[in-house]
Amino acid sequence: MAGAVPARCRTRRTTSEQVAVCQDSGPRSCPPCCRWHRTVVIHFEVDYWHMDLGKNGAFIVGPARCGTTVLQGALNSSPDLFLFGEANWAHRSDGADFADWYNAMHRDTNNNQPTKSTYCPRLLDRPATWRDYYNALAECYLFVGDKLALGPQHFGATASDQLEFFCRNFYLARYILTLRSPATTIASCLRVFTPTPAINWIVAYINAFLLIIDVLRNIRHTRMLFYEDVSPESFLALGQFLGVELKLAAAYYDSRRSFTSTPHAPDYRFNDEEATLIDVLSAIYSDYRELFDKTTLSLRSDARHLEQKRNPSAPPRCSGDLLQGIGLSWHRLHGLLLRCGRLTACGTNSAMGC
Repeated sequence: MAGAVPARCRTRRTTSEQVAVCQDSGPRSCPPCCRWHRTVVIHFEVDYWHMDLGKNGAFIVGPARCGTTVLQGALNSSPDLFLFGEANWAHRSDGADFADWYNAMHRDTNNNQPTKSTYCPRLLDRPATWRDYYNALAECYLFVGDKLALGPQHFGATASDQLEFFCRNFYLARYILTLRSPATTIASCLRVFTPTPAINWIVAYINAFLLIIDVLRNIRHTRMLFYEDVSPESFLALGQFLGVELKLAAAYYDSRRSFTSTPHAPDYRFNDEEATLIDVLSAIYSDYRELFDKTTLSLRSDARHLEQKRNPSAPPRCSGDLLQGIGLSWHRLHGLLLRCGRLTACGTNSAMGC
């Protein structure tokens, strides 16, 4: 192969290899002195994008209104990170110019100022896809990625679609998974995103929660951050995880979004059915939160063995058979999702037993 491929190459490159080809109609092998022996150059393409699997990718993943935006700004304070804000690459067609769409979304729809978190620099002099901009920015930053604040619009089917995208394109990327108290998060969504029904946001939160568990269990590089537990020590752990300095990150948090273990009390009044669902969801959240170390943002050392507590000598047959730890959280969330589906089919004003 002619020349070494740069370690940070993220594009399709055409390379070449010199091979000896004999034009003689006789045997395939021929001596080097054969006058019919010549050297030709064979050109071929290697798709380094898929070989790389997004080593330079980084993602924040969480439900809408759980602190993903302030976390994105905190991480973008590092000169080594570039995180887009809700570019939603899994749902983007490669046909349109990405920079035009992304900048218009933040400028016209959300009226955001152009910052690293809301503006895609036009590095390319032609219409280009999100992949092209990822490749270009990966030459400038150690990590390039996206902040996903997941709402009802992201889950036309299940969380498995997003997981499939991550595995195909960013299996070796870094993932910062984040959650916040369900009652506080869903109440905030209902205040900001009216008039979407509460049941839609409850389902979206459950789907986001399931996606977080799926990413945690199936992708190699992950950390779990809970909004109520964010502290300056959290950014020391994230800095070590990413291999970057985050000196300014803690300054993005203030008394309204910050370093307090007491969640803000929701001011939205849920009906009885919604309140019951959120109580169950809050119990799942509380148990799940206990599985993680607040300092390292990883599973507690003893939590890693909870899933096998039922029968340590035999592996579980499927995720639903796990009776402890993360497996139990997934099982309970899936059951709650089915319950929400029945309520949606019957109407949220019907009886719980419908």
